[in-house]
Amino acid sequence: MKPLLLVLLFGVMTLPVTADDHPVIQAAADDVQLGTLHALNNVIAVSEGHKTALCGCGKEFEVTDATPTMDMAGTTFYCCSQECHDHAAKATAEESAKGMADWQKSFVGKGMLTNAAMVDGKNMATCACGQAFEVTAKSPCVAENGMKMSACCDGCASHVAKAAPEERAAMMNKVMKTAAMTK
Repeated sequence: MKPLLLVLLFGVMTLPVTADDHPVIQAAADDVQLGTLHALNNVIAVSEGHKTALCGCGKEFEVTDATPTMDMAGTTFYCCSQECHDHAAKATAEESAKGMADWQKSFVGKGMLTNAAMVDGKNMATCACGQAFEVTAKSPCVAENGMKMSACCDGCASHVAKAAPEERAAMMNKVMKTAAMTK
């Protein structure tokens, strides 16, 4: 079953996109806490320079220089093994769509560093643009390197997702520090 899920996950990632497209994964169900997820990689945690990723098969593993990857329009998906990579590369579009939905539920449920914090009983965040807002199931989000940044609108989420890696990391780190101060 796990190889099938991995195959499904990565099949969607191999669908053709234009150079300006950024992978946007629509929420699979209402229980997913994000309206639109801009997944820039599948890393769920970074600690002391070590990255942990969530493979499509459901395995959490440490990313190394030898870790197999699949890239789609600038999004890097790390695979736990060459076998998982090869299964994913052979997935049909239908298998990929199902696998992606299952993976997304697991991915967004991971306890990643976030810019959201409970304030007076509401899940609040500060966007990269500086706007404070209430995070809802429709709030867009950017996820990369173990950080899950909620944004006040699709425009802000797209702006962060399209920024150069160093600029994106700086924007995400800034809102993470703002959230840490309110907790």
